[in-house]
Amino acid sequence: MYFLQSLAKFVSPIESLPNFDFGELLWQSVAREREAFKVGADADDPEEPTEVEDGSEMAQTRSSHGDQGGKKRKAEADEAGARDPELDVCRSHQRRRAKRSRIIAAEGSQIRPEVKAHILAASEPIPTDLNLEGLPTACCGYQAMNYKRRTGDEIGSLEELLDDGFRLIPWDGYGIRPFEDANGRTFGALVGQPNDPSYRQACEEVYQLFLELGQMPEFQSGVPKNVRGRFPVLNVGYTHGKGTEAPVNLHEPKNGRPSKHSAHAEALRSNKSLERIATFASSALNLWAPKLFDYCEKHLNKLRKFAPHLWPNFPKSIFPSMAINCSPKAWTRKHRDCMNLPFRLCAITALGRFDPKCGRHMALPDLKLVIEFPPCSTMILPSSTLVHGNIPIHPGETRASFTQFFPSGLFRYVNNGFMTEKALKATNKKEHERVCSEKATCWKMGLDLFSTRSELEGSAQDERTAPPSNGSFLTSHLL
Repeated sequence: MYFLQSLAKFVSPIESLPNFDFGELLWQSVAREREAFKVGADADDPEEPTEVEDGSEMAQTRSSHGDQGGKKRKAEADEAGARDPELDVCRSHQRRRAKRSRIIAAEGSQIRPEVKAHILAASEPIPTDLNLEGLPTACCGYQAMNYKRRTGDEIGSLEELLDDGFRLIPWDGYGIRPFEDANGRTFGALVGQPNDPSYRQACEEVYQLFLELGQMPEFQSGVPKNVRGRFPVLNVGYTHGKGTEAPVNLHEPKNGRPSKHSAHAEALRSNKSLERIATFASSALNLWAPKLFDYCEKHLNKLRKFAPHLWPNFPKSIFPSMAINCSPKAWTRKHRDCMNLPFRLCAITALGRFDPKCGRHMALPDLKLVIEFPPCSTMILPSSTLVHGNIPIHPGETRASFTQFFPSGLFRYVNNGFMTEKALKATNKKEHERVCSEKATCWKMGLDLFSTRSELEGSAQDERTAPPSNGSFLTSHLL
């Protein structure tokens, strides 16, 4: 609804030398999977998005006119009393696509072991002396301690941070670099982006969509203050927190009347380019924190089974909520996202047109790190427990961002038996006491969901030697 019809003249190339061709690697894995399971190639299927597009006129013609051609061929075949093999292929594509969707819905999102092994081997860890146990969490185990802002708490310039002892992490936006704590546990990663021009084009389209959204009158007047900065933000998805008795869909129409941002939320959820970015980030979380991913997936599946009216933002992204920072000058002060699940990771994607070596770095004061954060790249971080913020961009540059996260209230609601703690105490005091007793160990349980590098490598090796399970290791959702 808020798309610009032509974006080519706005696109400026992002030149960088990737560590390896991530998109090509995954595409080869898809090809091997299709050959192994005899599922054929769906690159020309008009309804199946592909990471590597051949750009041929033939493929474009089939994509845009496939339905008309199919009807014509069917009519000709019916008239001749013959069977059209190409129509059978189209039906076969539809059946295989439906089967893949059923497998993902039933078994969850899986990454092929070969892909895991290649990415792990190509990654370069960022070691830190951080002790995860010492991060500031609340006694309930479902929240982090709030960050108390002080005067002059904005992130300074790069020179000021370096003078203050920060270590600069150069990043081209492609290389994959996991963060490791003092015990070797992976607690986040610079996950990069697929090495595919069409992905960067998708990011540019999303950036233009965000800018257009931010220029709407409802976002221009009276931008509310927030702990992150003074810029318009739109949260979309489902959540549960202060003022709600149960999880709710944000911007859901009430009494048949749309809310202020219902149309905006629907436009964002239906945007295929945004869905592609969201799916990539979700797959990265699955790769670097598989136990955490599994924990979140199981809880959210239980929740949606109990409350099927809740809307996932995107079918192949595990994150229930997303934040659209839609200002051309979006950069954040020091803060923690304390209302998010403390042992979970959020995914942040940088968008815009700026020089990542001059500004918009991600600063992590707890780690004394300042990281280059190029446009179109994604990182995953425990943003509820780590203080973080951005270096301001320079005049004439523009920047927006896309974040996906896990509201802590959703998980507390599930663990309380699908009710608030107040309701649980009123209806079942014994169960309430049991739930309260588990709060003391909730943080430790969450830390056990982080994996060491050796565990990740061992898991990938075990999966490579295990027999395939009905073709359930689907790689294409990573693309």
